[in-house]
Amino acid sequence: MILKLKANFQKLIVENINQLEEENVEMVQSLEEKIYKERKNNLECEKLKKKLNQVNTLFEKKMKSLTDLHNTTIVYAVSLYNKIIVVNPQSPSRLFTNPLPVKWWRGPTKPKGRGHAAAKIKEEWTLSRGWRGPIKEMVRQKKESEENQKDKKGVD
Repeated sequence: MILKLKANFQKLIVENINQLEEENVEMVQSLEEKIYKERKNNLECEKLKKKLNQVNTLFEKKMKSLTDLHNTTIVYAVSLYNKIIVVNPQSPSRLFTNPLPVKWWRGPTKPKGRGHAAAKIKEEWTLSRGWRGPIKEMVRQKKESEENQKDKKGVD
């Protein structure tokens, strides 16, 4: 499923790249025609040349970002309430996602927010979603040690 999503996403990016190239060719051709017509009027010609340079630089920036996205995008299909999350590893923002029920954190150890409350919310969130990470393991060990202490007290 992940590979299918990744293929669809990359196909969409390629379509965007092709569309961008077509639009750029049309704009450049029209600007070059205007420059040719206005070649006798130096002031107007300079303005059009500047605009042509701006169009070309903008096109290069868009192409670079799209090709980077095409090359580096990793698609994760995560089943959280049957929601699909698409992650771009280069930027902290998510590309496409349905809103999650609780805040989404950058990493498994650093919640957004301040102090103990944010960490506590994150711990509850991870436990309720069944995330098998260090927090869940720690809580499990803590429960086991409490049960063992109760057993020892009960025996004495």
